[in-house]
Amino acid sequence: MLSNHAADAGYVVMIPLAAIVFASAERHPLAGIACGFAGVSGGFSANIFPGQLDALLYGITETAYESSQIDVGWTMNIAGNWFFILALLVIYLPVIWYVTDKVIEPR
Repeated sequence: MLSNHAADAGYVVMIPLAAIVFASAERHPLAGIACGFAGVSGGFSANIFPGQLDALLYGITETAYESSQIDVGWTMNIAGNWFFILALLVIYLPVIWYVTDKVIEPR
């Protein structure tokens, strides 16, 4: 889930690193690759702290809100989606663990 801060480099770094960690724990490295890919893909926007994607979405959201003229005095914050990404972290982490441990690895 921390690959959110590494942007696209998370795919390059985290997936082979997961294979190495799984191999060192005497688990199948291909399961580590699958787990790493699921973690990077699913956790790309789900993290404890706002990342670079939140900064990008901040600009888009603020522009869209200003053009709607709903509440002129309201200001956007970069952590506007923080509760959403934190909830996704809580959901994704056990799901990825369960699928890797109980579905992928036994096969």
